[in-house]
Amino acid sequence: MLALLWHLVELQSAHNELLDRVLMSPLVSVAELQRRNVLPVPETTRRSAPAPIQTDLIPGTEGMEAREPHAVRPLTAERSSPAGARTRPRRSQEFR
Repeated sequence: MLALLWHLVELQSAHNELLDRVLMSPLVSVAELQRRNVLPVPETTRRSAPAPIQTDLIPGTEGMEAREPHAVRPLTAERSSPAGARTRPRRSQEFR
């Protein structure tokens, strides 16, 4: 997650440049959209899609309803490591 956020921060200047270009671009008028037959929107396209049926499964969740729920143990603060326990070395600050 941190790597993703790091890359998004690096892209911020490119995002700002793109936003500036979009904001400086000419606007499309309603008259132009009507001339190109984009407006008015046909009634057939205004109808929303039917709601999914409750029995439809979300892809990748097949078989989950048959699994028994399990107890979730709460996170606890680590206490002092037992003697001889190995600890992980810290990762470097660089995310790339």
